[in-house]
Parts: sequence; C-alpha cells; structure tokens
Amino acid sequence: MKAISYAIFGYNKARQENCFDFNSYLRGLMISLRMNRLVYPEWTSVVNTDRETYEAFQELFDGCGAEVYINDP
Repeated sequence: MKAISYAIFGYNKARQENCFDFNSYLRGLMISLRMNRLVYPEWTSVVNTDRETYEAFQELFDGCGAEVYINDP
C-alpha cells in the first residue's frame, strides 16, 4: 500500500504567540488531501488526529477522502 500520512493535533489548545492559527494548518491539510487525489490517485491519504480535533471537525474529516485514525493522548 502506498500512503501519504499527516498528523494534526491540539485543537483548542493554547498557541504560541509566533505560531500560525490552528485553522491555517487545517486548511492546508484539506488542500493537500484534495491535491493528493489528483496527483497521486493510486495512493492512500492517512490522517492521524486526537479525539477532540476529530469531534470538532468530524464532518470535514469524514468527507475528506482519507483514512482517519483517532489517537489517544
């Protein structure tokens, strides 16, 4: 199996002053997942996340076309 793996954690956590907003990371992830289907159609996209992040964006994750794995802290 050919896979491209991503990890996104920490929704609703305090962020550093010099860090991007969480939504910026999420937006970039969703763009990458869409591009993967076009550029690498035979590859599987895999997203690892925590439960809080998954529950906050469940509809988005369920419709992204990737395998989503929920990890415990």
